[in-house]
Amino acid sequence: MNNQKPVELALEESEMRYRSLVTATSQAVWRTDPTGYMVVDNSSWRELTGQSEDQLNGWGWLSAIHPEDREQTRRLWTQSLKTKTLYQNEQRVRTADGTYRYFWVRAVPVIDEKGDLREWVGIHTDITARKQAEAALEKSQEELERRVEERTRELTKANAALLLEITERRRTEKALRESEERFRNAFEYAPIGMAITGIDGHWLRVNRSLCEILGYSQQEFLNKTFQDITYPDDLEVSISFMQQLLRGEVQFYHIEKRYIHKLGHPVWVFLGVSLVRDGKKQPLYFISQVKDISDAVAADTQRKQAELALQESEQRLRAILDNYPSVIYHKDIQGRYQFVNRQFGIVCKVIQEQVIGKTDYDIYPTEIAQIYVANDKAVLEAGKPMEFEEVIPIQDGIKTYLSIKFPLFHTDGVAYAVCGISIDISDRKRAQEVMRQAKEQLEIRVQERTTELQQLNQELKRSNHELEQFAYVASHDLQEPLRAIAGYTQLLEQEYQERLEPTAQEYMSYVVDGATRMQQLIRDLLEYSRVGTHGQVFAATDCNEVLEITLENLQVAIAESNATITHDPLPTLTADKNQLVQLFQNLIGNAIKFCKDKPPQVHIRAKLTDQTWCFEVRDNGIGIKPQYLERIFVIFKRLHTRKEFSGTGIGLAICKKIVERHGGKIWAQSQPEIGTTFYFTLPLTPLT
Repeated sequence: MNNQKPVELALEESEMRYRSLVTATSQAVWRTDPTGYMVVDNSSWRELTGQSEDQLNGWGWLSAIHPEDREQTRRLWTQSLKTKTLYQNEQRVRTADGTYRYFWVRAVPVIDEKGDLREWVGIHTDITARKQAEAALEKSQEELERRVEERTRELTKANAALLLEITERRRTEKALRESEERFRNAFEYAPIGMAITGIDGHWLRVNRSLCEILGYSQQEFLNKTFQDITYPDDLEVSISFMQQLLRGEVQFYHIEKRYIHKLGHPVWVFLGVSLVRDGKKQPLYFISQVKDISDAVAADTQRKQAELALQESEQRLRAILDNYPSVIYHKDIQGRYQFVNRQFGIVCKVIQEQVIGKTDYDIYPTEIAQIYVANDKAVLEAGKPMEFEEVIPIQDGIKTYLSIKFPLFHTDGVAYAVCGISIDISDRKRAQEVMRQAKEQLEIRVQERTTELQQLNQELKRSNHELEQFAYVASHDLQEPLRAIAGYTQLLEQEYQERLEPTAQEYMSYVVDGATRMQQLIRDLLEYSRVGTHGQVFAATDCNEVLEITLENLQVAIAESNATITHDPLPTLTADKNQLVQLFQNLIGNAIKFCKDKPPQVHIRAKLTDQTWCFEVRDNGIGIKPQYLERIFVIFKRLHTRKEFSGTGIGLAICKKIVERHGGKIWAQSQPEIGTTFYFTLPLTPLT
């Protein structure tokens, strides 16, 4: 407790310093939790934007960002949250007075002593003035370019005067050339890179070796400064040493630095530089010697990178293992723990570091430890991964784990450790028990339901048999009196025709017609009822043959109407042949019947799609209005009077029942006065 108070006081002082800094600075300083949510005091942000505490909480602060900058802000902020790296961004923020100002945003993750991300601290720096200055600078730049152009014209005139002076200098320079030639040979053919550099950093002369080292031609060097090709991270050090030479603090210096090769990659060199002065001790130029040490640096860098990669790999592996929800551990062959993950400590209520070096007997009850040790021994003897169900005692009982254990081997094939991954399957075990009990209950209920369905099936068979008997009796008993009515009425008409008035004769024709239609209606109803109960067993059926039979049955109607029936090759499929004849006959008969003022034209074809044949029966009849296309398949539904077209209104209902018995469906598409196409599908293998 005595040690804790100074820590708490230090923390409180740190927090006070932070708040003082936030208050004193003109910048907006803010903080978020590790997930990026503003859940702490951010008064600086509120003063800047005018947002309330409730408005900025969580991601609410995003509403203060300019709509055009909002998506980029969200994306960069989310990326930094995921990678836990520095967040930087330029954005426009709506201030408390409703105007937008430019800000440079910078936020850093705060890591505690355990290495965990504690919070984010960010600063919004107002750069509106800088942005305005940049705009003004651009305008000034344009003015400067204009003035430079004017100055260039003036210099052109001055160059003419200089040309005269240069001519005089050439005579003097000739004497220097001979001396320079000797220097040039030693300079140009040196086995290491050599260069002369101006005080301003421009390359004045370079030799072939330096060109080979850095990849530039001599002319390319002369168009650059040493600053242009110095690696950015090394530039400050290079300039510092050059300034020491210029101030006379050192006579020369040697450093290792990086230049940028023409191809873009860095080149490590060992650089020696000295300064040449004139007779008045004024600096003239630098002479440099450059030795390529890239191979040596690369080897050292590769070694360091390998060490760093290994360290990072170990950290990643440790992070993965510590955050894995299963218990993971590693023991040597003596059973001493060498590693346990965080979940191990949570489950076993121990500190990870304190487990290292201990055995199962030090942690668990003896009877539990004996099981673990026996399983480890079995894995080492088998030399391969094995699975075990193991229990771990906890405070309020035990937990069941599925442990996958496997040996680790030296390169010589000798096992040196056992690793284990234990997955909590307690919930699964409980669920399995619940499922077992539920399965038993389900089997009992299925048995009970099966018995009920068997009883219902027997009852249904009996009911169907009685219904068939009823249909037969009804059709026979109803048709007998109808035949009597029609017969006696016709006899009356024949024997007393001369004595009856025209009105009486008309009424008698109505009676005969009504009795005849009633007989046909009963026959159609009986046929409709027998579609599902008196059909034949499905067998291979050639639809071309079915169509031939249909056309023979309809030959009178075809001849009378002068109809043309055409078809494409039709398939062979498994079906009830008689019912297919009835199906085609009803559809083609309707096509002939519902065509007036022109010879009927009917075309039949079939197309295979997804193991199903789709048939089309297309005609050029009177057509059907769209609102009636569903109604036509309902029994007794007629769209025309009997004076217009004869029939009972059952034909298409029978077609639908036949198609559905075969596991298909039927529908129609039509255009009034143009024609109708009936479609029906029949599967290759019908439902049984």
